[in-house]
Amino acid sequence: MNIINKDKLKTESVYFTIIPIAKKTIGFLLIPIIANSLGAEKYGVFGYLIVLSGLTASAMEMGLSAGLVRFFFETKHKDRFVYQIYVLIFGFLIAITFIILISKLILIHFNIELVIMQYVWFILLMGSLTVFSKTSEQIFILNQKAKFYLLYSIIYIILLFTLTLILIHYFNNKINAPLISYPISLLIFLVICFLYILKRYRFPKIKDLIHTIKNSKFILLFSIPLFFHTAIQWVLSSSDRVILERFISLSDLGIYNFAYSVGILVLFLFQGVNKAWSPFAIEKGLNRSKSDLLQLNKSAHILMIVNYCIFSTVIFLGPIAVNLVMREEYLACIPIIPYIALGGFFLNFYTIPTTGVSVMKKTKYIPLVTLVAGFTSISLNLILVPKFGIYAAAVVTTISYFILLLLYIIFDIKIKSNLFKYKSLLKYFVFSIITTGICLVILNSAIYDNMFLIIACYFMNMLLCWFVLINRKERNFFMNLLVEIIKHISFKKSKTKK
Repeated sequence: MNIINKDKLKTESVYFTIIPIAKKTIGFLLIPIIANSLGAEKYGVFGYLIVLSGLTASAMEMGLSAGLVRFFFETKHKDRFVYQIYVLIFGFLIAITFIILISKLILIHFNIELVIMQYVWFILLMGSLTVFSKTSEQIFILNQKAKFYLLYSIIYIILLFTLTLILIHYFNNKINAPLISYPISLLIFLVICFLYILKRYRFPKIKDLIHTIKNSKFILLFSIPLFFHTAIQWVLSSSDRVILERFISLSDLGIYNFAYSVGILVLFLFQGVNKAWSPFAIEKGLNRSKSDLLQLNKSAHILMIVNYCIFSTVIFLGPIAVNLVMREEYLACIPIIPYIALGGFFLNFYTIPTTGVSVMKKTKYIPLVTLVAGFTSISLNLILVPKFGIYAAAVVTTISYFILLLLYIIFDIKIKSNLFKYKSLLKYFVFSIITTGICLVILNSAIYDNMFLIIACYFMNMLLCWFVLINRKERNFFMNLLVEIIKHISFKKSKTKK
């Protein structure tokens, strides 16, 4: 029985692509407002608290949202299973809260004072709300209810933006504004989502729920190793900036951070398509019929075409946007953007081999694979950053994500999931490296001064992608998708007029 509607997958991908873009846009708009209101020192504290709350959320979740996707299609009592996940997360939430509070008491006992100690409440609250938000999002994805989730997300975005602006004017101590607006907005968003989930899945009898929770061993064995994977990934994506802070000036660190935020847009813009595709891929992988595997490989090609198009757009048009919008001091980040973007492309690519690992229930080995990439990142940064600065950090980011991708592909082949034909996917990898090389030549030459030539190069690159990288069937798919979107918009307009 197919739970994921293949035709609906297209519109779901569009909706789930809009959501992170909208959230990221509001985030970019709020950054200068909050930064100017708080001042550099307090804004640094706030940014650090957000990072720590993200790590806390990962610890509380323990990979259970991935377990939800993996076992959702195999369970008969989906209502019990959904609430089982929430109860397990709540259990980990209590355990992590206890550990953090004990750690705070130990620090107080030894008279060790840290700036963040007075904000432990925010780290715990924001971490708790974030993990429940991530789990609720997965439930909407699994039920293909992207329209509802988009609507609720828009309410959250408007609420967050408005509430932050109001509280900034209200409080004398400006740091209290985002510390209150962020969790309140997320809490209201979660209440709305949970009301829908209660309507969709009847709350089971306590007796049945307890019985289901007692049989949670299989999902915990699958999910808990993913926590270590997430923690190492956090190190993988953050070690460069931690090491840079020790060896370069704060202004250079700011330039690198800005380049990273532009280049890593490849990852954020791809998230929506990836989130909609993952449940579809898991279901087809579990069925393993010949037609299902054929559909899975076709969809993997479509996924990589989208990944490549997003990547090309960021590395060609991203530097132009920086040149037009930012002050002169930030222009030094432009040659770094393609390296970060290529790393994001590799990170998006690894979605494919991890699907095979999930289907084969071999997640306990995932942290070992990620650990190798994390160790490589830290080692190379320590060796190269002191000599070559931000350029070394950018290149190391690309190398680390490439090693991560390569190890996952090797591991997926070794465990013989046999879901994907990697030789046919190799062309996207080759094209991305060639495109990065061309872009770097342009950005380091006189051509860069001519914006129209860069735009022309971008369109030539997209034409090559259309006629060389994409075959006729894939072109027909994208043309049909475009026609469907136009028809959908036209139908909505005609319906509104009536």
